Amino acid sequence: MKNMKKALLGGALAILISAPAYAHMSSWDGHFGHYTAVGHDSDGDRIDDAADHCPGTSPLATVNFLGCETDGDMDGIADYRDDCQYTPPGIKVDTRGCRIDRDIDGVVDSMDKCPDETPWGDRVNSEGCSSPAKAVLFFKTNSANVSKDDVKKLEEVAKELKANRGSRIEIQGHADSRATSSYNASLGDRRAAAAKKVLVGKYKVDPKQIVVTSMGEQRPRHYNYYDQGRAKNRRVEIHLVRELHNTDGPTAREFDSIR
Repeated sequence: MKNMKKALLGGALAILISAPAYAHMSSWDGHFGHYTAVGHDSDGDRIDDAADHCPGTSPLATVNFLGCETDGDMDGIADYRDDCQYTPPGIKVDTRGCRIDRDIDGVVDSMDKCPDETPWGDRVNSEGCSSPAKAVLFFKTNSANVSKDDVKKLEEVAKELKANRGSRIEIQGHADSRATSSYNASLGDRRAAAAKKVLVGKYKVDPKQIVVTSMGEQRPRHYNYYDQGRAKNRRVEIHLVRELHNTDGPTAREFDSIR
């Protein structure tokens, strides 16, 4: 009898050791005592295949009592694949579970009033529609000299800034794609700085109202393959940034949208 019990215990132990760690366990009482058997769990989610409503679940997934992947925000993307797990109900999402932004302007389609209309490179407002520049200045090849016509454009910008001391602008310098990207970034800086120099030196605008940045060749408005396109890419754009607060420093910035 002792040998029989040892044999039974040894066999049960061998089954337990050889069974997968994820196997679903069930048990019952028999003639020789309490027995444990291993059920079949092909996808390793700890739900026996007989009770599993979603066989083939990924080993990475968290499952409910039915063996199906959990989807907390009910957007159709399982939690383990969902990069945005708190999407509001009824919002369309992409394959990552995040809200869709077809025109890639930083405003999701559910809030975008111009979802298919925003040209690439445009600044947009909170509604996803193009926010036109206050002024656009154009430059000759490899030049950072502001033309006489553009000096007059800057005069209008200066009048607006001086009338509203709480407003701030961003001067963006741009270049075409000729030369290296690092050189074009430097050229964009020089063009933006030249526009700022006119506003501050000639029209006495408060420097704290001006933020200067260079986009270099990163945001072309037209094709660089043609002379006409390159001419339109050699530019400075001036955009209203936001209202100033008394504690703001000269480098404080907040864009309506950043691509």
